[in-house]
Amino acid sequence: MIIDGHNYRFEIENICRLFLPRERITVTDKPGAYSDSPIIAVSCLTDNLHEWVLKTELTFYKQKESVIERVSKDNQDNEVDLELKLAVQLYNLFAKVLSFTLPWGAVTGVRPVKLMRKLIAQQGEREAIR
Repeated sequence: MIIDGHNYRFEIENICRLFLPRERITVTDKPGAYSDSPIIAVSCLTDNLHEWVLKTELTFYKQKESVIERVSKDNQDNEVDLELKLAVQLYNLFAKVLSFTLPWGAVTGVRPVKLMRKLIAQQGEREAIR
């Protein structure tokens, strides 16, 4: 696993563990590392002038998938959600490559409770549950 431009290691590593529970997860901040590994996840956050660029790549044996999302810096809430957005990107790539999803989605650890409280505060209980 390669982390570039952010320190969201814990959450990104946990997403890898959801899909690869028996694999040893090794983390580095050196782009290009693990070029000989059959499974490589790359999580990258770039700070542009008016936006964040979130890029996630997953190489799973010979299959390679990637996703890029641009997030405006105009809204301060967007910056708070960067970690979750990167985690969801990686979750979705694993789900696509492996052709399955987990019933609880991309949330791990105690974060589901924190996330639910935040969503209830922002959107109300009914919308947060949906």
